[in-house]
Amino acid sequence: MRTGGPPTAFGNGTPPPSWPRQTGERTHQHAAGARKGAPGRSEPGDHALGRSRSLTATRERIERDSDDGDRDDFLVLLPDSTPIGHIALSGQNIVKGTAQVELMLAPEHRGHGHGTDAFEALVDLAFGELPMHRLTAETHTDNAAARAVLAKSGFVHEGFSRAACLHRGRRHDLAVFSLLRPEWEELNRPRAWDA
Repeated sequence: MRTGGPPTAFGNGTPPPSWPRQTGERTHQHAAGARKGAPGRSEPGDHALGRSRSLTATRERIERDSDDGDRDDFLVLLPDSTPIGHIALSGQNIVKGTAQVELMLAPEHRGHGHGTDAFEALVDLAFGELPMHRLTAETHTDNAAARAVLAKSGFVHEGFSRAACLHRGRRHDLAVFSLLRPEWEELNRPRAWDA
């Protein structure tokens, strides 16, 4: 059950008025006021991708890398602007129309629907505002919560990348998921901009 209203995602330190928004020469997309949030990764050993880092470190990296043209990073926020995680659209290839979705939520905020909400908001951005055709996501095969978020968001399990992740000195298999634009168009759910 969600508490305190839906989370929002943003990338510049203040709740944005809308998305997309033009600032200077770079377009920054914001899931402003979206009813959405993102997939569960955080604690080492049970995250979907990457490594766990504090929200302060995540915010600093987002600010430092804001001009990186192949990724867009957002904080996942509660309605009171409390940061609870990070979500990114990385490896963007506009020519091929492909990108990867990454998510990390603080452990105490998992299981409340925030991951699914953030994930769906970013997927709506990728297909509704950007020329993406295919999104992918990966998670440890033993991360049942992340796999459930991906399935609930319409992603199809494609297979496994065996021993593809080295974490704390141990190899892990990764479950590989994808969502294609036509599949997203067929999803029967409100879009982030409808909220």
